[in-house]
Amino acid sequence: MNKIYTGFSLSNYIRNRTTRIYDVECVIDDLKRHIYTMFGERVKMISWGSEIPLLTFEQNDKVLIDYVSGQLNTIFKSDPRITIKNIELYALPDDNALVCISTLLFNEFGIIEDLSIQIKGL
Repeated sequence: MNKIYTGFSLSNYIRNRTTRIYDVECVIDDLKRHIYTMFGERVKMISWGSEIPLLTFEQNDKVLIDYVSGQLNTIFKSDPRITIKNIELYALPDDNALVCISTLLFNEFGIIEDLSIQIKGL
């Protein structure tokens, strides 16, 4: 099977003894990198990233959930490799966390998969 996307991930080395990642795994890694990179952190791409890493000490309420949902929508819509099927955000007040479960269609592969992200410290 031909590989469409190839990437690099050190976390993959721990699991599979290789730093290479391919296709859906590569797209997911790219999305997480985009979400967890702050605006201005990437050289010569100051408008790339999100404010999600800065929200760890904000009040966990409806306003924050709507804001994070908007940030995720913007990031997901900017990537032509995926189509958003659903985004659900849950506030976990006991754990001081916000959990996002996004259902995404990976266009080239016809695969629907969930991307789970947890923002702790809220």
